[in-house]
Amino acid sequence: MSLSRGWIEVEFIDADGRRWLVHDKPPMFAEPPGGFLPTSSYPMTVIPCDLERRQLSLDGRELVTIVLRHTDAITGETRFKVAASELVTAW
Repeated sequence: MSLSRGWIEVEFIDADGRRWLVHDKPPMFAEPPGGFLPTSSYPMTVIPCDLERRQLSLDGRELVTIVLRHTDAITGETRFKVAASELVTAW
């Protein structure tokens, strides 16, 4: 994650190993305790999303399909399949 000139760029990896970038203003992300500061330790944010579906992969991993709220990846996608272990419900 990087923070510059009032924008935040967040990187995450989906269940298939693809790298995605989300680039938006701080209000589009969950603000950590103490706020967003250039001196903060990383990672320091979560991307608000809605859970659409749960499933098991062929190798037994629990996967979830999520839909991002209020923002999207820089390529325009809003729906992703990620490992359930990557989700958090609160700080």
